[in-house]
Amino acid sequence: MTYIEDPVVQKVGPWGGGAAYKIQDAELPQRLESLTIYADDFIQSIAFSYIDQSGQQQNVDLWGGDAGKSQHPPIQFGASEVMKEIYGATGDYYGYTIVTSLTIVTSFYTYGPYGKESAGNTPFHVAAPDNYSIVGFYGHVGQVVDQIGAYVGPNFCKNVLLIRITKALLHVFCFSMFQQ
Repeated sequence: MTYIEDPVVQKVGPWGGGAAYKIQDAELPQRLESLTIYADDFIQSIAFSYIDQSGQQQNVDLWGGDAGKSQHPPIQFGASEVMKEIYGATGDYYGYTIVTSLTIVTSFYTYGPYGKESAGNTPFHVAAPDNYSIVGFYGHVGQVVDQIGAYVGPNFCKNVLLIRITKALLHVFCFSMFQQ
């Protein structure tokens, strides 16, 4: 298990092989907004969106192959929902080490497993410490997801409420609005 203790966004991992094309977020991520996983016997591809460090939404097109995909319903993270853990495994696919399974754990739900846990022989797990979350991904892809790593950073407060206490003093409080 890997833990992060520095207050900046950090890379954790990666897990899997290093073949194919190297990928990473164009802008350093601050908060995941959505995640779509395509998987059958292994992780074929992923797509996601995130809020970058300047507050702009970034949409990441499909990472991985597009042949024979089995799309699972997209995960749309609620305003107060953050990704806390990833469980996965890597294994052999025609002589290449690839990501064979992923399970996503948020502050509210567990999604997956995607792919086949039994197809992988090397498990991995990353858990964000308190007040931190998994905010993005990087790795290597080709026809499938060969390698995946995660960005872990401080929790992002999506909604900020300013309350005036006195003329000279403002306090900032973070609040969350739950989406159904």
